[in-house]
Amino acid sequence: MKRKSEVTIQVISPNGNIVDVDQLRPEDSTGAFSTTVNTTGELWKLEGDYKVKASYEDLTKITTFDFTIPPAPIAKTPTILKLDSIPPTFKVKGPNSQVDVTFSGKLTTSDRKYFITGAQIHLKDTRFGETVTVRTDENGKFNLNWKWAIGNGYGIYAVYDGSSKYESSKSQTEYFDITSRSIQPQSPSSGSSSGDFGFILILIIAGGAGAGVVAVLLNKNKAKPPMQESWLRPVDHNPKSTSTPKPASQKPAEKKASTNLFCTECGNPLKANATFCKKCGTRRS
Repeated sequence: MKRKSEVTIQVISPNGNIVDVDQLRPEDSTGAFSTTVNTTGELWKLEGDYKVKASYEDLTKITTFDFTIPPAPIAKTPTILKLDSIPPTFKVKGPNSQVDVTFSGKLTTSDRKYFITGAQIHLKDTRFGETVTVRTDENGKFNLNWKWAIGNGYGIYAVYDGSSKYESSKSQTEYFDITSRSIQPQSPSSGSSSGDFGFILILIIAGGAGAGVVAVLLNKNKAKPPMQESWLRPVDHNPKSTSTPKPASQKPAEKKASTNLFCTECGNPLKANATFCKKCGTRRS
């Protein structure tokens, strides 16, 4: 027996308005029916309980469902993640040594008016795929020390995954090498020998100068007459007389001796031109 009636479907909003109507013909074998309702129209502006009313001839069934409107997506603020530049080369003391490389940077909004605090920043290694995480401080800055061994072609970049308010961002990549510091051996002949020779030469000169000073002092002391303290007096650059006392054998002494002649017989003083003693008459020999 074939059914000729159709099922009427009505969707009623919380304020009683009909927002959707459809008529369906049930399947002949099972009597099943179905329909799809589009909720993007202008009539679907209220949230709450909606009714679905199905009518077939003199039969009516009603069911309800809760309808909510999803919030409009909030536009996220673009961000800029900056990784500070680092030197291209770092040096270590030995082949088994490591060096601390400091990575720093800052996370701000794209207009650079605001910095983002407490954000997770991932520092990623391009060579080995390692990742280290650090957070921005109250000024939107981050700083991290990372140990590295000797090697070439290292690369590091920073990543911010974003949040409900801020878009994700990625910094530039900084490349660097870690090399061993070369130590050049010192030549013993160039440095130490020349230094020792110069030191010995200085000692010889100093010794010679000291000996010369001692010799001058000895000679000077030797030339001074005993009990004479002329070294306590100022030097007279225009001395009146430089002669020293003459010995008795010089002419002035002989003249004095010739003026004080005596008679060999009586001892009476004689004049230099006298031939006979005036006292005893003895001839001057």
